[in-house]
Amino acid sequence: MFGVNKLLWLRNHVPQVFARIHRWLSIEDFVLWKLSGSFATDYSIASRTMLFDQQTLTWSEPLLEQAGLSAEWFSPAFPSGTAIGTVRKEVAEMTGIPQQAIVSTGGHDHLCGALATGVTLPGQLLESMGTASVVLAVSNTFSPGRELFEAGCTSYTYVIQHTYATLGMLNYAGGALEWIVALLYGQGKHGSVSPEIYAQALREAADVPPGSRGAIILPSFLGSGTPYGQHAARGAMLGLTPSHNRPELVRALMEGLAYWLRDNVEMFRKLGIAPPQPEITVIGGTTQATPLLQIKAEITGCPIQVPHITEAAATGAALLAGMGAHIFHSGEEAASSVKHTVHVYRPDTKAVEIYNSLYEQTYLPARHLYI
Repeated sequence: MFGVNKLLWLRNHVPQVFARIHRWLSIEDFVLWKLSGSFATDYSIASRTMLFDQQTLTWSEPLLEQAGLSAEWFSPAFPSGTAIGTVRKEVAEMTGIPQQAIVSTGGHDHLCGALATGVTLPGQLLESMGTASVVLAVSNTFSPGRELFEAGCTSYTYVIQHTYATLGMLNYAGGALEWIVALLYGQGKHGSVSPEIYAQALREAADVPPGSRGAIILPSFLGSGTPYGQHAARGAMLGLTPSHNRPELVRALMEGLAYWLRDNVEMFRKLGIAPPQPEITVIGGTTQATPLLQIKAEITGCPIQVPHITEAAATGAALLAGMGAHIFHSGEEAASSVKHTVHVYRPDTKAVEIYNSLYEQTYLPARHLYI
């Protein structure tokens, strides 16, 4: 992530290492090199170095010059799903992988997950919910701007050619939900709550009415995330009274996470990246928290689609390998080959009205006051 910063850190702090650099490889590049002996990267990983021109799809001479770095250090960049060679003989003997196996470029994990779940068209949105949460919007143009920069968003070339992905992020999302359940229902540390107790906490929170009886939690535990871009911000619990119990606080955190998602969707709408009423596909381990998904549908006013797919990112990487092997001729064809059922959480009209009022009259004033 942001490889140029690491290179500059090495130059400033470990100059003896910097002086010996012959190649700079991202993790994907390193694996491709070890397997095939070829230097290569894909556009999405190249984008994350902050040295890649996403419009020309080449290493940026002005950025390299600004950083004082050599273009020769960086691997040639190709579209995701490009065959770059086959497995080296010694690797085949060591691993048992057939020597004729094709080695192909892959892609960034969230982008691979989006591909596997069919989020391939401009205007489609994906949220990947794990310890952190990432919201991704697909578009057909690379349109960086000051507002996205100040919000803390990142833009990558997507794993489907001629498309781009804009990403927002919250560093502590599903992790925050596990933390508060462990704090209130367990021994106060991760891993101290059984799946049964975790499910109980979510059930009890689901029975609390919208608004958590006045409790508000701003989930900025490790920074505000996008679109506020305040890295030093920390979480806050507001509006608490002695009448609040564990379920209200768990629900208040789930509502805070859903408000964060709405903040990002509103920003994407305003900038023309998302349509007025997008469907949001959601993947990741925190999709097991089904009350959270319903709350997100009602706070955003958008249908939440949850595909039943266990390892979306790995599946997407396999689809890109299929493109490299000419099993699929495009990312869209590869994505359409994945068959899975989808559960849709639809917003309840009455709850949407309540949450619209809470968002405008309670959440936004608290957010702006705090940040």
